[in-house]
Amino acid sequence: MNWQALNNDPIVQLTGIILAVTFVVSIIAEYALSKWRRKNYVSSRFLIINLLIALLQQLTDLLNKGLFLFGFMYVQTHWSVQYLFGIPEIKPGNILPKAISYIAVIIIADFCQYWLHRFSHQVNIMWAGHITHHSNTEYNLSVAVRQSAIEGIYTWVFFLPLAFLGIPWQIFVAAYAVSLLWQFLVHTRFIHKMGILEKIMSTPSHHRVHHGVNKQYIDKNYGAFFIVWDKLFNTFEPEVEEVQYGISKPLSNENPVWTNVHYYVHIFKTLWQAKTLNQKLKVIFGSPAFVPDSVEQPINTDITELVFIPQSVEEI
Repeated sequence: MNWQALNNDPIVQLTGIILAVTFVVSIIAEYALSKWRRKNYVSSRFLIINLLIALLQQLTDLLNKGLFLFGFMYVQTHWSVQYLFGIPEIKPGNILPKAISYIAVIIIADFCQYWLHRFSHQVNIMWAGHITHHSNTEYNLSVAVRQSAIEGIYTWVFFLPLAFLGIPWQIFVAAYAVSLLWQFLVHTRFIHKMGILEKIMSTPSHHRVHHGVNKQYIDKNYGAFFIVWDKLFNTFEPEVEEVQYGISKPLSNENPVWTNVHYYVHIFKTLWQAKTLNQKLKVIFGSPAFVPDSVEQPINTDITELVFIPQSVEEI
């Protein structure tokens, strides 16, 4: 399979360009609006850091896209219901009208995204990648692009059910781009409530809760496009009190590389102290809250000497 040809596909390129331009323009507009209204929702320091983390993630994105396309097409070609049972190939409009077909793909992909997101919080080794996104004490559009350079290597696996259903990857990419854009736009404090959409969609209010470290907000509202999954699986929490953003133990250093790897270091150090195989497996695949009996004191992974952008950086 020619990975380079797949990554050069016009659908992949056009989708990437549209999203990238939208993200950059929106981030700049929100930053300007924050300064104009004196809301201090976006600091210059974290804006720079988040964009640099996003740039680092883009360096691994070519590999991630290649893995996704290879895995998706392999399953679709060899293990899809069409291949196994001789069902005709799915194309927009040959079973359902095109618009309904894309909506159906968005719904299925969002269901997969819900479980990916939930496992990313509840499985320690997956939290090690996802924590990069949550480790900012601010909440704005630049946080949306503050993504791990590592977790994309495996997250695509959660979307393979769409390949098993025989959905062409081009349809998935086009439909998922809509969800990805929505996921980006909900990372804002400028929108309070969205009326009737609050009952169905994952709105900025719902997602602010998801980023909160308030006791009642932790591990809530995993939905990416729809909030109905959280209501169905009892992980929904409405926004009531003011949200405190970040993680329970804030980072001591915002170096982009350290931001990506610090929790993996934590897991490695914990594994070293765990005495039994069962405990070691729980350190990797158990809850992030699990602490082996052999760990007598909290494991310190603070690194303060990796100075990158000083706290005293002047506002632009």
